[in-house]
Amino acid sequence: MSNLATVYKDLGEYNKAAQLLEKALDSDQNNFGDKHPTVAIRMWNLGSVYIDLKLPEKAKKMIATAYPIFVNNLGVDHPTTKNCKNWLDGVEKILTQKNNPR
Repeated sequence: MSNLATVYKDLGEYNKAAQLLEKALDSDQNNFGDKHPTVAIRMWNLGSVYIDLKLPEKAKKMIATAYPIFVNNLGVDHPTTKNCKNWLDGVEKILTQKNNPR
């Protein structure tokens, strides 16, 4: 499911990508539990699609939930954890700009 979601995302079919990633996330949570790195990856991917859909609040929720899972499983210095933190900072910047227009 997630590979097809990636194809849809690359084609700009963000709603279809989000639907598939939501199903994949649900499946991963059922199979691995809420604290597994695979679940965090799926949340992060879904968050990136939410950014594409101009839904930064939903994106932040997904990425902010994924980040501590990476910290706890991989450590704060792991490249994946650092990259996720950069995405979280980026979505927070989007929200700040949205809430404080010039």
